[in-house]
Amino acid sequence: MIRLRTAALFALWLTGGLLFAPQAWAATTCSATMSSLVFGSIDVTGYTAATASLSVTCTTSALPQSGNAKVRMCLGIGKAADPRAMLNATSDTLNFQMYQNPAYSTIWGSSLGSAPANEPLQVDLDYAVPISTGGSSTQAYTLYGRIPPQVSVAAGIYTDSYFGNNTDLAFQYNTSTTGAATYPVSCTTGGTAGTTGTFGFEVTSTVPASCQFSSATDLSFGSHAGPITSAQDNTSSVTMICRNRTAWNLGLDNGQNHDGGTRRMRLGITGNYVSYQLFRDSSHNLAWGSTIGTDTATGTGTGSAQSQTVYGHVPASQNVPAGSYSDTITVTVTY
Repeated sequence: MIRLRTAALFALWLTGGLLFAPQAWAATTCSATMSSLVFGSIDVTGYTAATASLSVTCTTSALPQSGNAKVRMCLGIGKAADPRAMLNATSDTLNFQMYQNPAYSTIWGSSLGSAPANEPLQVDLDYAVPISTGGSSTQAYTLYGRIPPQVSVAAGIYTDSYFGNNTDLAFQYNTSTTGAATYPVSCTTGGTAGTTGTFGFEVTSTVPASCQFSSATDLSFGSHAGPITSAQDNTSSVTMICRNRTAWNLGLDNGQNHDGGTRRMRLGITGNYVSYQLFRDSSHNLAWGSTIGTDTATGTGTGSAQSQTVYGHVPASQNVPAGSYSDTITVTVTY
């Protein structure tokens, strides 16, 4: 009897111990993924906006009985200068910024950053944790990117990478089986610390090549009495403005009156012509045509006006009727 009573008392004490056990604990893990922030081809004269999508998932393993989990998380993005900058292959810069809100008033920074942009995005997750399967929650957030006007920026493909230590994810969590859990005080205090992580992504943009004509002067060979007995030379110029780093080809067609590869000026609507040629050099060795890679002028834009000299040449020994001869040349810039 003594042994039975002792066993009964022990069993009662053990049961009482379970009644006063502390709340159960279950491991919680969290991760995040960010899509690329793609601005595409931009208009440098105005603002360009783009968004990226952030997905956050937290999972809590099964508790001894159904319960609740609350997570407080901070998601930081580094290199939080104002402005941030993308680079192209020649290390030219394109300024931009990333924000937490569509009003572009709160820069998305990092808890590891420094003023003036050191605010990570804080998010809270609240979800049930069933006894048998555990629980999880996935939430979506938006990153808002914007590029300001930069009319002098160079052409090219621009990128900025945020991998490795350039992002950071930190969180604290609490779980409960006796009602709702409480939120941690912050991402770093007031709960159980979770394993930190990252959510790397890339920012891309393209500044398109661009050229526009500024002016083109007429090429005049002057007036001559009688037949053309000596060669006549003169010049004109074509001026254009191409965006910095824009590779261009400048071509001249054969005019309206050409005969095969020979350019000709025409006397009104008659069948009388004066042959001439256009060159890229003053020595008249480099003919100027419209075949890229063969006889066009080439260069790279600077963002400022660039003038190309056209060297005209009328060969001697052309006995033609008196009058005013003319032709029209079409100038084409390819970039």
